[in-house]
Amino acid sequence: KTIQYLSDYAEKETTPLSGSMYLLGTAWYEKADYSKAIQYLKYATGNEGELSQNAYFYLGCASLKIDDKKSARLAFESASLSSINLKTKELALYNYAMLIHETAYTGFNESIAVFENFLSTFPDSYYADKVSGYLSEVYMTSKNYAAAIASMRKIKHPSTKILTAKQRILFLMGTQAVVNSKLEEANRYLTDALEIGRMDIECFAETNFWRAEVAFRQAQYKDAASFYQNYIINSSGNNKENLTLANYNIGYTLLIIKEIAKAKNAYEKALAVGYKKNPTLTADILNRLGDCNFYAKNYTNAANYYSRAAQTAEASADYSLFQQAQIMSLQKQYNAQINLIDKILFDYPKSDYRDDALFEKARAYQNLDQKELAVKTYTELMTTYPESSFSRDAGVQMGMVYFGMNDIEKSIEWYKYTIETFAGSDEANVANEDLKRIYKDQNRIGEYAQFLKTLGGKVIFSASEQDSLMYLGAEKIYMKGQKQVAESSFKEYLKEFPAGAFSLNANYYLATLNLDEKKDSVATIYLQNIVNRPDNKFTQQALKSSAEIAYSQSNYDKAYTYYKALVQKAESSKKRTEIRTKMLRCLWFGNKPSDVIEAATIILDDPKAEIAAKIESRYYRAKSNLVLQKSDNLVADLTILAADTRNVMGAEAKYLLANYYFDTENSKKAESEILDYIEKGTAHQHWLARSFILLSDIYLKNNDQFQARQYLLSLKNNYKEKDPEIEKMIDERITKFQ
Repeated sequence: KTIQYLSDYAEKETTPLSGSMYLLGTAWYEKADYSKAIQYLKYATGNEGELSQNAYFYLGCASLKIDDKKSARLAFESASLSSINLKTKELALYNYAMLIHETAYTGFNESIAVFENFLSTFPDSYYADKVSGYLSEVYMTSKNYAAAIASMRKIKHPSTKILTAKQRILFLMGTQAVVNSKLEEANRYLTDALEIGRMDIECFAETNFWRAEVAFRQAQYKDAASFYQNYIINSSGNNKENLTLANYNIGYTLLIIKEIAKAKNAYEKALAVGYKKNPTLTADILNRLGDCNFYAKNYTNAANYYSRAAQTAEASADYSLFQQAQIMSLQKQYNAQINLIDKILFDYPKSDYRDDALFEKARAYQNLDQKELAVKTYTELMTTYPESSFSRDAGVQMGMVYFGMNDIEKSIEWYKYTIETFAGSDEANVANEDLKRIYKDQNRIGEYAQFLKTLGGKVIFSASEQDSLMYLGAEKIYMKGQKQVAESSFKEYLKEFPAGAFSLNANYYLATLNLDEKKDSVATIYLQNIVNRPDNKFTQQALKSSAEIAYSQSNYDKAYTYYKALVQKAESSKKRTEIRTKMLRCLWFGNKPSDVIEAATIILDDPKAEIAAKIESRYYRAKSNLVLQKSDNLVADLTILAADTRNVMGAEAKYLLANYYFDTENSKKAESEILDYIEKGTAHQHWLARSFILLSDIYLKNNDQFQARQYLLSLKNNYKEKDPEIEKMIDERITKFQ
């Protein structure tokens, strides 16, 4: 009868009374038509009274009956916020807590807060023991680790179970900090985890591994080796990848300190683990074993390892072939050396070793007395790689080759070229000595003197006694750590000898002294003096420091110019990728999205680029495509990034992907993406909060005002960060429902 009369009433009344709708909803609930119950109970919510509290509670129960746990969770949460009826509050809070736990819902750390709230509010509840037992489990399901640790620290006498959970969370916080390149922060968390002891032996072992990783990245190699060793001792051996990496990195640290035999032993252990899922790592281990045997002059074994490495992974085969070619050179098998080098040049057009290979090939031709081919190869090297350090030496070699061919004029021409092009370099000094000798033997000293005049006195090859004494005195003071006196002495030297034999060194030391004192504007003057000189031993460091100063001053165009010059001089793929990533940042912050896309694609197409560089490149490419409103690679890039919300780029990408679907009228995909985000959670709460707001917008667009409002209220109640942007967005939307 209730249903009959109140249904007629609801059809005729545009704004039915909430009490009547509550009765109609509960009547349908008693008749087990839960969808109808939900339909009418929604009209009874939104006020402050007991009726609204009960309506929310029934909504939660009805939603559970139809297995809509998401809606049930929101309804029970709302019912639990009211204290008008404490029994209803207790039941609602318990159901809300259990739904969070059962659905692995993370959100804004509600899981911990709600269990603690329950135990605090209802310590004598029938459910208290059960809730207490779940609390330690909830610590592990929460992705907001900082809040979990803060909660644990409130416990005066933590149980073994709580300490185990605490150790695990500190470990996860440490690894998350590593992912976000916050090494000092990672060090603190991992050290705290280790201090708890062997509560969880596998976690203790893995913590040692990651603590070693941090030390390794900070170039603290002895500490790294010690932590890796602790990992190996405590590990069960089930994680073959980390076990392989631990032995590999121990070998690397030993190579650095030149303990070759011990390094070889570590690499052999890494290989023996038998980790086969990463052929690139296996090839690298084989190459390092080749290096160990190479240093020990066991060339047969070295060649064998290099050959196996080349067959294992294509990405590092160019290095393996180059090292084999070096062995052929040492064994004076120059034709075999040339054949291997030709294979590198033909098969690996983007190899980092092409300039090295061309230089060695030319030297091989010299050793075979095939001077014309040597000249041809040196010319190719200097034409193709003018910025390479090998091009400086190639000029000297050309002078020597032509001298050997009795073409004195050509020899003189190349020596002059080296002196003029690379003034101040060691190669220019060698070229000058050879040139002086030729002119002397030819009785043409006058011509040599005339050539020196053309240099305008800017290049001095030998120091006068006064020059030497003055500079060496300043350097001695610097080495003693008397920085202020040293700075004055170097300035005095440059004043007396602005183009002296040691002027490059003096400029470098003055730049270093001012950089140490954070006097960037002064340091820039001396750095520029180095950069303006022809390529020399300080050029790369001067370019790097100049770029960093310009970047810190937000002069992104200038920083980019320095990095662009620097990348051409990089002699390894790792260093090249590192510089290209910095160039990418300059373009992004310099507001050049089209250039960002091009630069990011270069890094992403490089098979040797490290994962961190690719993540950053993908992030900036996606953001630039959004700015330009281009869909190229956009969804693919955001999807890949969103797979890991531990780092801030992935956290933002997850939101951006959902927002893109929403903007392109695909609300279902947007909703699915956000619900997945809420379930998985993230430590980067701002982007999760933005996703909650977006979800509210989606429901509002779909005319589901109830869910739109509930998600905003849930966010308002549970988001604890001081975030004016989020607060403003919530308030602007909530007013629409009032």
